Amino acid sequence: MRGGLAIIIYLLIALYLGLAYLIFNPKVSNAYRDFFIEKSSNISPFELSRMSEISLGQIIFAGKDSQVGYDNFGPGGDVRLTNNKRSKLIILLNQEAIQNAKGILEFNLAPYGTQRVTFSLNGQEIYSGKLSGPEVLKLTFPASFFIAGKNVIQIDTPDAREKGNGENEILALQLKSFKLE
Repeated sequence: MRGGLAIIIYLLIALYLGLAYLIFNPKVSNAYRDFFIEKSSNISPFELSRMSEISLGQIIFAGKDSQVGYDNFGPGGDVRLTNNKRSKLIILLNQEAIQNAKGILEFNLAPYGTQRVTFSLNGQEIYSGKLSGPEVLKLTFPASFFIAGKNVIQIDTPDAREKGNGENEILALQLKSFKLE
């Protein structure tokens, strides 16, 4: 009886350890983990699945285009507003587009007051500077920064601030449109 009880206790411990491992290391996709578990993205796996590849030279109107993932941006309208000190644009490119890329990214945007801004593409910084009024910002970089598949344009805005009037939104930029070449 004593040996049987010890085996049951060891089996229960093993079961609980296994369950604890699964709880802390779930087998889920990165999109699911980012959206539901870590809450580091506000793009749901469903929204990611609806995205489609964009064409180089195509003007993307930020307020209306659903081909692109808008992470930490306010809802669409005529423009998209960055929401917090870091926002991301997620775009999909195919291999043919990568081969024909020139390494140009053009933004039509307007900052809220003067803003320090850093743009990165797939972890590579492509611009760092200050913006103080509406402008078309044309960035050039090595075309090799693009990759086939999911590309992430990260926008860091350390000077973003609350909108005021009791609203909690932290705003920095109005994005009207952008284009990749």
